[in-house]
Amino acid sequence: MRNRILAIILGLVACTFSAYANKTEARPEQSKPAIKLEQPTPPAKTAPNAQKELPLAKTPQGWTDSLKKALTQARAENKYIMALFTGSDWCHYCTLLDEEVFNTKEFKDWAEDNVVKLYLDFPQEHRLPPNIANQNIALLKRLGIAGYPTVLFFTPQGQPLTNMGYVPGGGANWVKQVELLLPKTLKTESSLTEAISDSAVKNIPLLLAIYDSKSSSSALAKENIDQVLSTPALALPSGKEIILAKLDYQNLNSKEKALLKNVSSSDQYPKYILLNSNREALFSSAVAGVKPAEIADKVATFIHKPPYDGKWIQDYSEGLKLARLYNKPLLLFFTGSDWCGYCEEMQKNIFQTAEFAEKAKDYILVELDYPRETELPENIRMQNEVILDAFNIQGFPTVVVEKSNGMPIGGVGYSQDITEFFKAIEKSLNNS
Repeated sequence: MRNRILAIILGLVACTFSAYANKTEARPEQSKPAIKLEQPTPPAKTAPNAQKELPLAKTPQGWTDSLKKALTQARAENKYIMALFTGSDWCHYCTLLDEEVFNTKEFKDWAEDNVVKLYLDFPQEHRLPPNIANQNIALLKRLGIAGYPTVLFFTPQGQPLTNMGYVPGGGANWVKQVELLLPKTLKTESSLTEAISDSAVKNIPLLLAIYDSKSSSSALAKENIDQVLSTPALALPSGKEIILAKLDYQNLNSKEKALLKNVSSSDQYPKYILLNSNREALFSSAVAGVKPAEIADKVATFIHKPPYDGKWIQDYSEGLKLARLYNKPLLLFFTGSDWCGYCEEMQKNIFQTAEFAEKAKDYILVELDYPRETELPENIRMQNEVILDAFNIQGFPTVVVEKSNGMPIGGVGYSQDITEFFKAIEKSLNNS
């Protein structure tokens, strides 16, 4: 499984959603990226025969330089992988990003709970171990990195989500912009008492994943649990629809063990028990040849789905949540509502038709507007600017199709033919 995830990451090609048709209008100057990058080739190269004389580059504390280790830890802890491409000893903006963001308390507190930090360095005055240097070069080429610093985020399963670079404004601002783009992962509880209390207060189901550390098969049981809890159907529902708890039976007190006995008599581990907020068992399953995805899918049927009326929404985070819960792709419409003539034509000829209303039932619709005269709510305006830069949109109108896990897979530009429009969208989905 780990090798397959590595292959997926190494086989990725960076996408730039610049212009999908002849008729697009350029994005306004005030919307140009604030992100600053330096070219991916250092200003000078060290001669190969002098490489051995260079001091060894150091990986900062709290980061790993191994993709394999990052993947293993991300799955075990249900966290994103945050991969930093940097030139530690020559890149000016890399140094600024480190000083203004990564060294701040705001970033460190956020990173501790949300990401596994992968450090991919391309130094000029230092050397790397050969295996790390080869790994970094392979990732640089395969992912099409356009400049330093670049931060790419991946799900615990190795699926790409979004990217960032140096953005001025400090750690709190950088974290705020990243959170606009990332689906929220669920924190996995380790205390049964606290998990039950949270379930009761929030009135949502609680999934208990239990193993026995004294069992000879405890390592396999924990691996099975990690696979279940990192399944997108459970790991990324926004933190509001279900509570997850990973528990060692040996760490439970007598009252907690008695509670488990009341809802499930089986002593086989790993064991999964889904409780409602009144501590009543919705189902109990001891794994005996049951695949993790089957457990995750069964639990997902009990997660509350908020209503969606099929209309365009402005909140990208809400769109991601709906896409995951309904297992539908997103259509992201980048538009300039009060100045873009082609956008207005596309609204009239495509989006306002009865045929689109019917076909759009299979999607979650998110409108990302960049008006010149109309004032948007501050949170929506900031969200839209971040997303515009992350997708590198260069012209309006642009429609990006995104899978329910937040992975962009294609898009189209200006169109007046709804049949051709959906052909392009469906081709992207079929090829993903």
